Amino acid sequence: MAATKRAFSSFSPFPLFDDLFPVVCSMSSALVLHRPLLLVLCTIFWECLVLSQASSLLSAPLLNLEKYLYLQQNSQDPPNPDDAGQAGRTAQPGEAAIRAQGGAGQTAVTKALLERTGRRHSPDILFQYPRFGRSDVDRDIEAWVWHLASTFENDFSSPELGRTGVLQEDYNVAWLNASYTVFRASSVCASVVFDVWMHTGSSRLSQDILTLNYNLLSGQRLNIVDIFENVDTALRILSRESRKQLLQGAGRLLQEDIEDGTLPLPENFASIALTSRGIRVYFQPYQVMRMPDAKDVEIPLETLMPAGPLLALWGRE
Repeated sequence: MAATKRAFSSFSPFPLFDDLFPVVCSMSSALVLHRPLLLVLCTIFWECLVLSQASSLLSAPLLNLEKYLYLQQNSQDPPNPDDAGQAGRTAQPGEAAIRAQGGAGQTAVTKALLERTGRRHSPDILFQYPRFGRSDVDRDIEAWVWHLASTFENDFSSPELGRTGVLQEDYNVAWLNASYTVFRASSVCASVVFDVWMHTGSSRLSQDILTLNYNLLSGQRLNIVDIFENVDTALRILSRESRKQLLQGAGRLLQEDIEDGTLPLPENFASIALTSRGIRVYFQPYQVMRMPDAKDVEIPLETLMPAGPLLALWGRE
């Protein structure tokens, strides 16, 4: 028995095994003379112990760690858990600047942060968004962000939510965290791509990719009808080219999902960004594949020419 215990203890990652091993052996005293059978029983016991430990690690602590890591990676100034006693606050816009990605007319934009954390019975919200220095555009983005955050808060506020700080002991506490990327097709056009992650009590996090496009000369928020003269032709091209790129290397099982998710319908191309090269299309998780992964493709401006794109947005005549 001692030899068997040493053999299994050397491989066991759990010290508890050393304490429970004698119990198993005493319960199997009648089988002492049948060492092969005893070895099988001990192997089964060790595997069950590993599974039970793994199950506990994959519950609340994992979700809390996942939230903590995401906040660390995507928040300029993550909330301090020691501030949990506060009634909740909305942070003033941060002053850190980020460099816009894209083509001509690159400018620095200011990062702002909507923060609602540490409030009793309410979800934690950290929503980053940009400021371009144009008041009408900045007001529109801020109003959009506040509306989205307030809707989430109203939907998932509950007296059952315990408040213990940013890292909640209750893994069912809802939270929302959003970061962003700015693309500049030209000096007169800016696109903001929001990467929004949410925990709403299920075992999986949910993700949405949301976009806002602006004409910085007029301050107008751009929809697809403002970007192309012929929207139907634009949708057909976006559908054809997106499908072509997504099908490359995809298995036959994904073909139907890709075809359905790229039908030339406005809702399938609701998240687009103007880049210096053309149009980047974002597909939501499960839209074009049976997995919770977002996908994106970029379609060159030259390919979109039959749809009559407004070339001034790309700084072209």
